[in-house]
Amino acid sequence: MTMPPIAGEPATALGRPKDTSAKKIISWAMWDWGTQPFNTVIITFVFAVYLTSSSFGNTNQTSQALSVSTTIAGLVVALAAPVLGQTVDRSGRTVTVLRGLTWTLALISALLFFVRPDPSYLWLGLGLLGFGSIINEIAGVNYNSLLDDVAGEANVGRVSGFGWGMGYLGGIVVLLVIYFGFIQPDVGWFGVTGDDGMDIRVSMLVCAIWTLLFTIPTFVSLHDRPQAQRRPIPGIEVYRGKQPRWIWGWLAPVIASYAELAATIGRLWKLSRHTVYFLAASALFRDGLAGVFAFGAVIAAGTFGFSSGDVVVFGAAANIVAGLSTIAFGLLDDKIGPKKVIIMALVALILMGTVVFVLHDGERSSSGWRV
Repeated sequence: MTMPPIAGEPATALGRPKDTSAKKIISWAMWDWGTQPFNTVIITFVFAVYLTSSSFGNTNQTSQALSVSTTIAGLVVALAAPVLGQTVDRSGRTVTVLRGLTWTLALISALLFFVRPDPSYLWLGLGLLGFGSIINEIAGVNYNSLLDDVAGEANVGRVSGFGWGMGYLGGIVVLLVIYFGFIQPDVGWFGVTGDDGMDIRVSMLVCAIWTLLFTIPTFVSLHDRPQAQRRPIPGIEVYRGKQPRWIWGWLAPVIASYAELAATIGRLWKLSRHTVYFLAASALFRDGLAGVFAFGAVIAAGTFGFSSGDVVVFGAAANIVAGLSTIAFGLLDDKIGPKKVIIMALVALILMGTVVFVLHDGERSSSGWRV
């Protein structure tokens, strides 16, 4: 049973006391562990590299096609996520919707098995990848909204960092499984070889099974909000009844949600313009990082000549650094505040990006790097 609010405590979402537990936190974090294969294996280090390889045509053209697919998916997410997230949150059925999205993501991962290394399959692969990216991002919105149910205000940083860290660590494990099980050996588990791209295609099935299996704790431990705590979307009744229900039945919530979103932005603009500036900058920053993540392995393979095995090792190393750093900075967030952590991360990102830019033409020799 939820504890009553403490007198004098701020009436914000994160200010409410929580009846949380370690079991609930771990179960919540297992979703990130379970769905990480789509981010790590499919979007970044394995399937995207496979899809832009010479097996599907000229690598410049396949890379451009991937960028178009990624851009379209990003636009759909930008338009849909705020409204869908608001609608789901007010309905109180966040866990139910998250479960449906997760199962859809697992199905898309499994369908990637049918993308053979042939130019005629390029658009099938891009379509599934783009649709999966949309489902993955919208599911992430719903997953992040559950943070309020598993952490109190004093623990947001460490719980959030723990969840992200679990995701990165899960990415390491699944990368190593498919690398040593299917990609690295000439004949992998169950007799799988690289013929007809079977090593990569079977890895997609592994991703699907991984997602279904490891997200079970999340949906066993977390539940939708009680009916009494659910709220209608403000203004939705204004739109209902004006047109036949078969038209407005699904359109009314969308219109009302956009109206409420615009009203919220308007209120923020009047009360705290710096918050609006931060949200806009944050959106651009996240989109920029998404581009880096989406094409990091593609560039590593196409520009720097990494083999499939090299890319997987690169991905594992990146996830180790990211996972440990995320957990550590989550703890630091609770101690020094999120603003200082963000500034530190941005400074480090600028410095590392500058180093990569300066050394991008470098050659490694026994005596070190020569630019």
